[in-house]
Amino acid sequence: MEMDHNIPPPAPGFSHEDSDEIIPFDPLPCRRHDGWTVARQRDFIRYLQMIGMVGASAKAVGKSPASAYKLRQRAGAESFAQALDLAVLMGSDNVRSMAIERAVEGYKVPYFHGGRQRGETLRYDNRLLMTALNALARMQGKTAGEVDQDTAAPWRNGEGGDYGSGQKRQR
Repeated sequence: MEMDHNIPPPAPGFSHEDSDEIIPFDPLPCRRHDGWTVARQRDFIRYLQMIGMVGASAKAVGKSPASAYKLRQRAGAESFAQALDLAVLMGSDNVRSMAIERAVEGYKVPYFHGGRQRGETLRYDNRLLMTALNALARMQGKTAGEVDQDTAAPWRNGEGGDYGSGQKRQR
C-alpha cells in the first residue's frame, strides 16, 4: 500500500494481519489497488479504535474521510458500519482515558540550558483534565459541573469524610 508523504506511517508493529486485535467485521471487496482494500479497511478500523477520529484514521491509511463514509453507505457494508461505530466509541474512550491519565500523572517536559538538555520537569495539565471530565459528563447527559446526586448524597449527609461533615473548617 502506497502512503501519501504528508501522512504519518503506521506505528511500528502496526499490521492488518493481527486481526485478533481489532473489532471483527466482514471487509467489503475492492476492485482497485488504491481503493479501500481489505488491508486498508482493517488498518482504518484499528486506527479508529485507537483514536476515535474518522478523519485522522482515514488519512493514516491514505484515504479521505468522505470516502470512508461512502464505504460505510455501500450495499453490504453493514458489518463495516457496525465496526466503524464501535471503533469510534472505543477510540473516543481511549483518548479520554489517555487525557485523564496524562493530566493526573503528568508528563515530562525537557528543559535546556546552553543548547543542551539538562533535565526534565513533570507537568500537570488541569485544563486537559477538566476538558476530559466535561466530555465524560456530556456523554452521561449531564452539564459541566453537575454532580450525580447519588454520588454526592453521602457527602451531604456527613457520611463522606471530613468535607461532608456539614461543619465549617477551622482556620
